[in-house]
Amino acid sequence: MDILGLLQEKKDGIDDLFSAFAIVLKDFPNTHLLIVGDVASNTIIPHLKNEAEKLGILNSITFTDLVDFRLVSGLINSCDILVLARPNSTAYEAGFPTKLGEYMATKKPVVLTRVGDMGKYFGNGNNVVLVEPERVDSIANGISLLINNKLLRDEIGENGFKWMIRNLEYKTVAKRLNEYFRII
Repeated sequence: MDILGLLQEKKDGIDDLFSAFAIVLKDFPNTHLLIVGDVASNTIIPHLKNEAEKLGILNSITFTDLVDFRLVSGLINSCDILVLARPNSTAYEAGFPTKLGEYMATKKPVVLTRVGDMGKYFGNGNNVVLVEPERVDSIANGISLLINNKLLRDEIGENGFKWMIRNLEYKTVAKRLNEYFRII
């Protein structure tokens, strides 16, 4: 089972993901975590490798470092489960993570922390698995739930994709905006 974590500007809850992954590995030792990206060459990855080594999970993680943006979608699609483990933070109270739309476009199931308005957008177990931020047991349980149930993985991935098409795909949204402006 391959799980993805994607690095961009900062660690984005990656420490919580590592701790949750350490729990998951106890029950599912063949699980693998793929960490894609870095801020700049060798800025975050050395610290993350040290943290992974302390947790005893380094041998079950692949770090890609910086990759060409054209390769990212292939790396995301190579995984079975995608995780967005954002912590509670003022920065995440508003807005919608672009990364989440990208994840949903793959039809892969997403484990998502209930940060900001995420609980208003999504029903747990319908189009994502909602977990509690900064609660590694909750994140681990969400991942384990999906590892244990392929039918649920497929259903959540498909429902997430449909949600993304209805709410984020530019042609659909543009059509709805056009209809709205005709009414007013």
